[in-house]
Amino acid sequence: MQSDLQDKRFTQIGIAVMLALLAILGLRSAGTVRAVLAPIAGPAAAAEAAAPAGVNIAALCRRDSLIDEAVPGRRDPFRTAYAAGPRLGPAAYGGEAAPLAAKPGLCALLYDNINPTAQVSLDGVRSGWLRPGDEFQGWKVTAITKETVTMTKGGESIALP
Repeated sequence: MQSDLQDKRFTQIGIAVMLALLAILGLRSAGTVRAVLAPIAGPAAAAEAAAPAGVNIAALCRRDSLIDEAVPGRRDPFRTAYAAGPRLGPAAYGGEAAPLAAKPGLCALLYDNINPTAQVSLDGVRSGWLRPGDEFQGWKVTAITKETVTMTKGGESIALP
């Protein structure tokens, strides 16, 4: 009898300790979420507050960010690097800028003697599975062999390897 009371008491104490731990962990998690989701005052805002009068903080922050970008090893490897200065096209050198016609590229080729299919992409858009005679953005699939897909558009014919 006394053993049952003692077991019941240990069970109640264990449940109370677990609830207290859950409450502590919940409060810590809520604090972490608030800290992550809180708006961040950028370096320019922090510098504005600490800057003496008459100093152009925006120019200093821009200069510092350019220096940070130029330091080797600190560049973000997942961001595309852009060349400095404006991009000059053929019109800048006295020539006319002729629009380049986009050509399709081969994405996939499934060949068999009965039903060969291919998948091409054009301007970043991938087609569905195409068979000879199908069209994709004005390009018509004329032939599919084991190694190439031949496409035509307006008298121009290309073989995609």
